[in-house]
Amino acid sequence: MGEISRGGKSHLHVSSAMMTEALAIREDLLHASSIGITPIWLRSDAQALIMAISTDRQNSTTWALSYIPTPPRGWLERSIYENISYMLSMSKNVKVDPKISRAWPWILWYLWEHRNGFLFEGKSLTPDDIASKAYKEADEWFMAQQIEGSMEREVAVCPPEACPPFIAPPKGWVKCEIGMEWSKGSSYTGVAWIVRNDVGRVLQHSRRALPAVPTLLEAKLQVSLWAVESMRSLRYQKVSFSYSFDDLSEVVVKPCLWPALQYEASDLRKELQVFVQWELKVEALASVRCASFIAQSVVNLGLTQSYVASGHPRWLDKFFVNEKSIYKFVIQMVCHL
Repeated sequence: MGEISRGGKSHLHVSSAMMTEALAIREDLLHASSIGITPIWLRSDAQALIMAISTDRQNSTTWALSYIPTPPRGWLERSIYENISYMLSMSKNVKVDPKISRAWPWILWYLWEHRNGFLFEGKSLTPDDIASKAYKEADEWFMAQQIEGSMEREVAVCPPEACPPFIAPPKGWVKCEIGMEWSKGSSYTGVAWIVRNDVGRVLQHSRRALPAVPTLLEAKLQVSLWAVESMRSLRYQKVSFSYSFDDLSEVVVKPCLWPALQYEASDLRKELQVFVQWELKVEALASVRCASFIAQSVVNLGLTQSYVASGHPRWLDKFFVNEKSIYKFVIQMVCHL
């Protein structure tokens, strides 16, 4: 709706589409009131919270799409305590997939948020969107919690504030930090890379689950080939590849010493020739540990979905914030020499 002033008079202009939609909503509300139904977003906070776990069409569809098992007596509209009690006990049920049983707080939260968004901002989400957002947030939270143990072991050796400063690539280059988590008994090998520019800013990161790889060295070659192919797909021209395994460079540079791996090594050399300039660098594990943490989430947490995303994962904020501060300090010291 807009207001335009002409000759001292105000004229309200409402589009026909807006008016049609408003009239349709009005008719729906009048009909609902006539049969004693009040939509969830117009109820009091207490009523809305109770109805977030209810037979309301939007909510029941969301719960159905989330695959949360329905209580034997169904969701009780007038007893939030019984509904919550059921979900708490369901969370401990070993017969229910943990990824499903642990997601209910986020589903409840997003239903509540959807109600407020509709009421105050006129925004609406589909049940599928709500369920997807809830599962994504739940997975990220549990990933951050469960990987904390391995992170704490690393931090005990090298805390964020004492981690090595960022080793910058030449100006105009990008740095691809490669991480890997390989376990002989695991069905997958977790691999990850983080791309940073010459001032340390994270541009992208990626995670992938490789099918079981028989040997550690073969796994190193496969993760390196994947990282090189990824940089080519992203159209980077000058790339410094950094990793913590020192025998990989020897396989590439001295192929005669590793005849059994020449097929993989030749593929890697061929892919590297696509770049205008490239280099392979071995760095301490502490320097590429964030990529290693991401790779660990595949083996330790079973997060096998591959993805590429901008920036760095939120759960690694403290490492990058501290590293950025150290890098700035080192640059300032160098400039004053």
